[in-house]
Amino acid sequence: MTSTFFRRVLRRVLAALCVTAGLLAAAASSASPARADDWVVRGSGFGHGVGMSQYGAKAMADAGRTAPQILAHYYRGTTYDKVADTATIRVNVRHRVSSTAIVGQALTAGGGTIRVAAGGRTLSAPAGRTVTVVRSGSGVVARCGSGCSRTSVSGPSAVVTFTHGASTVSTDGKRYGVGSLGILPSPGTTGLLEVVVRARMHDEYLDGIKEMPWSWPSAALQTQAAAARSYALRKVAAGVRPSCGCHVFDSVSDQVFGTYPTATERAYLPRWRAAVRAAGSSTTGYVPRYDGRVIEAYYSSSNGGWSQENEDVWGGSPVPYLRSAWDPWSTRAENPRRSWRTTIPRRSLASAFGLRDIARLDLSRRTTGHGVDVAVATSSSGATASMDGEDLRRRFGLSGTWLRHPAVRTRTSGRVDASLVLARRTSVRASTAVLTGSADADLVDVLAARPFASAVAGPQLMTGATRLPSGTLAELDRRKGYLRTVYVIGSTRSVSDGVVSALKARGLRAYRVGGTDPYARTARVAELVDARRDVPSVVVATRTTLGASVPFSPVATVRYQPFLLVPPSSLPTRTSAALGRIDPASAHVVGSSSLVTTGVTGPLQRRGIYVRRFSGDRYSVGRQVATAFAGSLGRSEVVLAPGKDDRVAEAALAGAYRRPLVLTSGATVPTHSLRLLQSDPSLERIRVFGGTTAVPASAATRAAES
Repeated sequence: MTSTFFRRVLRRVLAALCVTAGLLAAAASSASPARADDWVVRGSGFGHGVGMSQYGAKAMADAGRTAPQILAHYYRGTTYDKVADTATIRVNVRHRVSSTAIVGQALTAGGGTIRVAAGGRTLSAPAGRTVTVVRSGSGVVARCGSGCSRTSVSGPSAVVTFTHGASTVSTDGKRYGVGSLGILPSPGTTGLLEVVVRARMHDEYLDGIKEMPWSWPSAALQTQAAAARSYALRKVAAGVRPSCGCHVFDSVSDQVFGTYPTATERAYLPRWRAAVRAAGSSTTGYVPRYDGRVIEAYYSSSNGGWSQENEDVWGGSPVPYLRSAWDPWSTRAENPRRSWRTTIPRRSLASAFGLRDIARLDLSRRTTGHGVDVAVATSSSGATASMDGEDLRRRFGLSGTWLRHPAVRTRTSGRVDASLVLARRTSVRASTAVLTGSADADLVDVLAARPFASAVAGPQLMTGATRLPSGTLAELDRRKGYLRTVYVIGSTRSVSDGVVSALKARGLRAYRVGGTDPYARTARVAELVDARRDVPSVVVATRTTLGASVPFSPVATVRYQPFLLVPPSSLPTRTSAALGRIDPASAHVVGSSSLVTTGVTGPLQRRGIYVRRFSGDRYSVGRQVATAFAGSLGRSEVVLAPGKDDRVAEAALAGAYRRPLVLTSGATVPTHSLRLLQSDPSLERIRVFGGTTAVPASAATRAAES
C-alpha cells in the first residue's frame, strides 16, 4: 500500500510538470512558430513555367510523342510549320564590360588569325595574340602588341572576323566558332562596352543553342529547336535593343547560346544539328505558329505539374497559346527538380514581409497553373503582409513557385481495411490485440481502444457485428504463433458472442469489455490502460463532443491517455471510481461549458485534477491539440484524414501514426485545418489516410497547397 501511494504521488508530480511544460510550449507556439530557426519550403519544378517544360518534352519523347504533338501540348492551338530562318541575329555575349580581350585559336594548320576592323582600317593578329579593346570617347579602340599588322585601330565600333572551320575566337575566355564579333560602346555610359556575336539564324545561331542536352531523344531535340527558332525569330522581328546592341542575350534571360563545343559535346552535336535541320532545307525551319503567326515560344526546365499562364507570371494580357496545361510529364522521376527542399531563416522571411515575426504563412492563393499567386504572412500580433509569388521566388532564389507539402496517400477502402493497414505497422510478434465493432455507433469503442492497443503494443482490429471479416481473419492468421489474447471492446450488439466464440475457436483467449453502458465501458478500458502504463491524464467527452475528441487519438496513443465518455452534466459513479484508481493529474475536457458542464468539471477539480478545456468543432479542436501537444507528436508530418461523421472512425484509427490529425470535410479542408498546416515552419510531409472517397484528391491538393 505504501509503495503504491508513493508511486502515485510521484506520478502526479511528474504529470503536473508535464502539464506545466505543455502549457508553456503551447503559449510559446501561439506566439511564434515552432522550430524558429528555419522555415522549411518544399516545392517542385524549376523556372518560370510558362510554355514548354524541357523535362516534360523529354518524358513525352521517351513515351513516343512526336515534336508536333509535344509542342501542341504546351502551346495551345498551334500548328507545326516551316518558315524562313535566314536572318542574322545579334547575340550579346558580354554586357557592359570596361574592356575585352580578343584572342584567335587555330583549329587547323595555319588557322587562328583574327581580323579587327574599325574606322575603315583593319589589323590582323596571329593565333594566340591578344587584342585588347577598350572604350575611347564615343567609340572604341583595339590595341595589339608586336606580331600584329597594326598596333591599333579605332572607330565608332569594331568588328572581329576569322576563318570558320580553321579558327575560333575568344572574348574574355568565351570561345566561338561561328559568325563575327561586334564591339560597340554601351549606350548611356562613358567607359563600358558591349560584345555581340553576329550569326546566321538557320545554322550558326541555332547550332549553338545549349538549352537541352544534345543526348536527349530526337523528338525532344526537334521540339527544342522549333521553340528556340520561334523565340529568336520573334526577337529579331522586334528589332535591335538599344541597351545592348542585340536581339537576345546568351543567357537564361533569353536563350543560352553556347561557346565552341567541348569534345564531349561534339560527340552529340550531329544529333542536335539534325534536329535543327529537321525541315530538310538550308533556308527554312520548323516553328510553332498560332493563327498563322510565329509564336513567342517561352520555355523553362520544368514545372510543378501544370504550366503557368503568361499573365500570372509577367502580367499583361492573356496570350491564347500560353494557357495552363496539366503536365504530369514534367514531374517524372528523372527530373532532378520534380521535388526540392530549401529552408529560409525565420528572420529573413519576416524581414521580407516587413513583419516582426511570422506565425503563419498562407500559400493557398494560387494561379491557374497552381503556382503561388500571393503569399500572405501573419505575425504573432495579428499583422499581415502579402507578397507576389514570383517576387517570393526571386527574393529567396526558389526553384519555382509550385510550393507545396509533399503528400503521400495511404489508400484504404473503409474502416476495416483501414484497421488492417495500420495493423501491419505493429509487430507481427505482438501477443495481444484489441478488437472493436465497425459501425458508426462504435466510435466510442474505437476511441477507447486506441490507447489500450498502444499500451499492450498490439494491433487495433475491427469486425462486423456478427462475423469476422475475411481481411481480419487473414490478419489473425498472419499473426498465428505469436498472438495469444484478444480484448473485445463493445456490447454484444456491436460484437456478438458468435464473434467471440470464433476467436476462441482459433485458440485465442478472448476477453470482452462489454455491457450496454458506454460510460462504464470506457471507465473499464481506462483501468486496463492504467494497469499497464502510467496514465498522467485522461480525455473526457460526451456523446455530443465525441467526434470533436477524435483529434486526441494520436495523443492518446503516445501518452496512453484513456477516453472517458460521460453525460453532459454529471460524473457517473463508475467513472468516478475509475478516476480514483487511475489518479490522473489532468483531464482534457472536449466541449464548451454548455456541452460539458460544471457537473462534470467540478468533481474533477475537487479531486485535484487539473482541467483544461478544448472547445469548438472537431477541426478547431484538431488545431488546438496539435499546438498543445507539438512536443509529443511533432509536426514534421501530419495525417490528413476524413472528418465527416460517416468516416471519422478512420481518422480515430489513424492516431496510430502518432502524428497530428488534420481533418477534412469531404472535398473541403476547413479553415482551422488549413491554419494548422500553415502555422508550422517544420512541416515536411502530409500523409493522406484513406482512398479518394474518404479524402478526395481536391482536398489533398488543397492541403498540399495551403
